[in-house]
Amino acid sequence: MKITDVVCQYEENFLGVDVFKPIFNFKIESSEKALKQKSYRIVISSSNEKLDSADYDIWDTSDVTSSNTTSIEYNGKKLLSCTEYYFKIYSILSNGTKLESETNYFETTFLKRSEMSDPLWIQNKLLDATVPMSVGSYVEGAPCPHFRKVFSIDKSIKRARLYITSLGIYKASINGNVITENVLSPGWTEYDKILHYQTYNITDKLTNGKNAIGVIVADGWYSGCIGLFGRGYYGNTRSLYCKILIEYNDGEKIFVDSDDTWKTSRGAFEYSDIMIGEYYDATKEIVGWDTKDFDDSGWENAKKMSDDYCSNFKGDLKSQVSPPMKVFEILKPLSINKIANGKLIVDFGQNMAGWVKIQIKAKLGTIVSIRHGEVLTDEGFLYTDNLRNAKATDTYKCKGSNQEIFEPSFTFHGFRYAEISGLDYMLDKDDIEGHVVYSSNEWIGHFESDNSMVNKLYQNILWGQRGNFIDVPTDCPQRDERLGWSGDTQVFVKSACYNSHAVNFYKKWITDLVYSQRIDGSYTDVVPYISLLTNNSLTNTSDAGSPAWGDAGVIVPYTIYLMFGDINILKDNYHSMKKFIAFYENDCENYLRGDIGYGDWLSIDDTTPREVASTAFVAYSASLMKTIALTLGYKEDSDCYQNLFCNVKNAFDKEFVNQKTGEIKGDTQTGYLMALKFNLVEGELKNLVVQKLKDRIIRNGYKLSSGFIGVSYLLPMLSEYGLDDIAYTILLQEDFPSWFYSIKNGATTIWERWNSYTVENALSINAYGFADTAMNSFNHYSLGSVSEWFYQYMGGIMPKIECPAFKDFIIKPHLDPQNRIKKSSVEYNSINGLIKSKWETEGNSLKMCFEIPANTTCDVYIPKIDENMEKEKLSLSDNKYLVFKESTKYYFVFSCQSGSYEVSY
Repeated sequence: MKITDVVCQYEENFLGVDVFKPIFNFKIESSEKALKQKSYRIVISSSNEKLDSADYDIWDTSDVTSSNTTSIEYNGKKLLSCTEYYFKIYSILSNGTKLESETNYFETTFLKRSEMSDPLWIQNKLLDATVPMSVGSYVEGAPCPHFRKVFSIDKSIKRARLYITSLGIYKASINGNVITENVLSPGWTEYDKILHYQTYNITDKLTNGKNAIGVIVADGWYSGCIGLFGRGYYGNTRSLYCKILIEYNDGEKIFVDSDDTWKTSRGAFEYSDIMIGEYYDATKEIVGWDTKDFDDSGWENAKKMSDDYCSNFKGDLKSQVSPPMKVFEILKPLSINKIANGKLIVDFGQNMAGWVKIQIKAKLGTIVSIRHGEVLTDEGFLYTDNLRNAKATDTYKCKGSNQEIFEPSFTFHGFRYAEISGLDYMLDKDDIEGHVVYSSNEWIGHFESDNSMVNKLYQNILWGQRGNFIDVPTDCPQRDERLGWSGDTQVFVKSACYNSHAVNFYKKWITDLVYSQRIDGSYTDVVPYISLLTNNSLTNTSDAGSPAWGDAGVIVPYTIYLMFGDINILKDNYHSMKKFIAFYENDCENYLRGDIGYGDWLSIDDTTPREVASTAFVAYSASLMKTIALTLGYKEDSDCYQNLFCNVKNAFDKEFVNQKTGEIKGDTQTGYLMALKFNLVEGELKNLVVQKLKDRIIRNGYKLSSGFIGVSYLLPMLSEYGLDDIAYTILLQEDFPSWFYSIKNGATTIWERWNSYTVENALSINAYGFADTAMNSFNHYSLGSVSEWFYQYMGGIMPKIECPAFKDFIIKPHLDPQNRIKKSSVEYNSINGLIKSKWETEGNSLKMCFEIPANTTCDVYIPKIDENMEKEKLSLSDNKYLVFKESTKYYFVFSCQSGSYEVSY
C-alpha cells in the first residue's frame, strides 16, 4: 500500500516547468478491496532540507477532503524562474492508513519570455551562405556548422543547467562528452510561432577550471527537405541559441550565453538531411574539437543572426512539452545477403524508423553507402520507388583506421531493409545494428489473445505508432512527406492513448495546431502547417478545414481530456475550438456542408459522398463542443452547440437518409457508421440504419470497405449495436481487403492502403504487386485505429463520458459468439491506476478476471451465455464488493469497488 507515480506536469522530477500553475498527479497502489482516499495533502519547500524539517515555505494545501489524485493545480507562492522545488504528497485512506510519498522535485525554467533574451542567435554565415537556395527541390544541404565556447569555473558548484535550442537540430557535448541520449532535438514546431528549448542537468559534466561546450547544428525540419515541399520552407540558416546556468554553493549564479565570442567552423558532416540522408567524411574529423584544450585559433567567431539575412526568432520560446526522442530499441539483422556488384541486403525483420549503425574496416577514402527501403523486389533488390524524392541514403567516407563506426546523428529513415555498398568483404551480423527511434511516451497498454494473427496485428499497430511518433504524429516515416496529417491524428488518438501515455505528446501537437489556425477559424490539414495543398483538384479542398481533418482540433483535445482528465487542455483551447465551430457554421448552407474534403480516404471500392461526410462532421464536432462547454461551465454555449447539432442532424436526415428504409446516400459502410457514431439517427430510423449497415457488410462478403474515416468506427459500432459476430468475422478475415491479408503478405506495420501490396498486382506485368508508387507507404498507423476496439470492446475497458480519466469506468467485454477467439487479456495503466480485464471461454462456460485500481469504482458487465440465463448460475469470488445492479439482454451488471475479482459459470 503506497503512493506511486508522482509527477508534475506528467513528468517525474521534471526540469522543464515553465508555467506558474503546474499540475500534479499521483496514484494509490494497494491490493486491499474497496479502498478509497479520504484526503490528500501536497507540501512544497524551496529546499530538500526544509522539506525534511517540515518547513513548507512554498505551498501547503493542508488536508484536502477529496478522493482526487489527478490534475491538482498548484496554488502556492509565486514560482521563480530557474528554481528547484521539493515536494511530497500525503494521503489518508478510507481504512485509516496514512501514506507518505518519496521526496520528489521539479524545477522551473524561464517563466517569462523576457528572461530568455540575453543569449544571441548565432550562426556560421560562411557555411549558411553555401546552403542550396533552390527552395522546393530535393538536394543536399551544406556542411553542418560546429560551435564551441570555453568558460571557467572557479568555485564549487551546486548545480548547472543547459538551456538550448536551434533552428535546425542539434547535438551538444560538454568537455567531449555528449550530454544526453535525446536525439533530433528540438524537434519540429510551428516555427513561425513557437520553438521549444530543452533543459539538461550538466552538473556532473563540469570540472573546476576550464570547460568547453560544443554544439553541432544540422538542417533538420527547419531548413532541410520537408514534406512534399523540398528544401528551405522555413529558412536557410542553421542557428544556435543557448544559455548555461551555473549556481555555486555560495549562492552566486552566473550565465554563459551564446554570443559572438563563440567560435565556429565545419567538421566531418558534409551534409545531413532528414529526407536525403547524411554524408559523414571521416577524413575531415576534428579530434577533440569540443574539449577545453583544443586550439580553435583557426576558427571564425560566430555571427549573430542579422535582420538582412534571417531575422532573430520572434515567436514564443517555450520549454519542451513533448517527451524527447531517443533510441529505444536495437535490432540485429535477421539475414545479410550479397547481391549484384557486391552490395549487401540487410533484413532487420521489422519495418521501423531510425537508422543503421555499422562497424567496418576499409582503406582511406573508401565510400560506404547505406540505402533504406521497406520492401524488396521479387529479385531481392531494394525497392525505393515508393520513397519518391526521399533518397534515404547515408554515406560514410572512411579514414582508414582498423575499426570505424558510422552512426548517423541528424537524420532518420523508415525501413526494414538496408542496402550497404562500397565494401569488398561480407559483414557479420555483429557489425550491423538497426537503431529504432521514437518519442519516449511510456507504454501503458497491453493486449493479448489466443489468436496469433490478432496478436501480430496488435504488434504491427504498436510498431506503426513507434515509427510515426517522432515528435509529430506523422502519416509515414519513409517517403518525402512525413507530415502531421490531422485526419490521421484524430482517428488514431484514442488507440494511441490506450497504447501509451501520450498526453504531453499530443498537447505539444495541439499547440502547433492552434498556432496554425486560419483567420477564418479553420484548422489546417497538416500540423505543423505547410502550405502546399491549396486548390488541390484531387481532393477538392484547400489545405484547411477539411472534414474529419480539421475536426482534430476538437476531437483530439476532447479525447485527451476523456482519457487523462486534464481539464486544462479544454480550457486552454476552448476559444480556438469556438472559432472552428463558427467557421463550420459560416461554411454551411441550411446546415449542410458541401462536396469538399478528402472523403473516406483510401476506402476500397466504396465511395462515401463527400457532402455526407462533411455534414456529419459538423454535427459531431458540435456535439462534442456541447459536452466540452458544459464541462467548463459554459451552459449558454452548451445550449447553442446542442441547437446546432440538432439543426445539422435534422438537415442530414432530411437530405441524406431515406426515412422509410434507412438507406443513407451512397449506401456505404462509412456512411452508416458515421450516422450511428455521431448519433445522427434515432428511434426506429436508427434500427433501420443498423440493418442497412449489416446488409451492406453481408453483400460485401463480410469484408470491410471503409477507409481512414470509417475504419475507426467499424468494429466499435458493430459491437455497440449487438453485431459482435460480424465484428469478429471482419477482424478475422484473411482475404483481401483485410488486416490479416497484409500480415499474410509480410506486413510488420500497418500499411497506408488496403492494397499496398496484392497478389493480383504481383501477377501483372512488372508490377511487383505494389500499389501506385505516387502514394504507397508500408508504415501508416491510420488503419490501425482498430486497436481501440481491442481495449474497449474485446477487453471491455471503457471510460465513462461523465467521469474522465477512469476514476469511474466500465468493464464490458464483447465475446466472440462463434468462439473463434476464446481468450483475451487487456491491461491499461490509467492515470488512476492499473486496470486488468481477462476472459476465457470453453463451450458454454466463462471465466472472467478483472482488477480495479485503488480509489476507483467500476461497472462490470458479465456476458450471458444467452438472454434467458439466470444470475444464480454465476460463481462470484466476492459477494460483498460485487453488487448486482441489473440484468440486460446480454449482460449481468454489477457495481464494483477496487480490488481483484473472478466470475465464472
